[in-house]
Amino acid sequence: MDIPATTTLLTKHLALWSETDEARRTPVISEIYTEGIHFVDPFFAISGRTQVNAFIADLLKKNPGYVFRLAGPIEAHHNVAYLGWQFGPPATPAAVTGHDIFVLADERIQLIYTFIDGATGTAAP
Repeated sequence: MDIPATTTLLTKHLALWSETDEARRTPVISEIYTEGIHFVDPFFAISGRTQVNAFIADLLKKNPGYVFRLAGPIEAHHNVAYLGWQFGPPATPAAVTGHDIFVLADERIQLIYTFIDGATGTAAP
């Protein structure tokens, strides 16, 4: 994928994770994720569009008013991409921050590795 197409795909991904309406979210999931999408963060590892959709719904239900925002440029090369994000309500948009690394296939997202800042850090020696 070229950089503009990758940027469009990842922008849709980030907006999707703020969409509370399942009827709007579901068709976008089919558009941007492969059928066997894998999502891995420090606390969960899930597979498939249905599980990702349920995960997003649960995350937004537990955090009403929170939205995801891009934090910095989207970087990409070959079939790998990266973005930094913020997750929070309007008053504190960076309540939670992190980074996603993506593996792309067939112009869709096949794998997402999510790093949540401070969730698994270790002290420097």
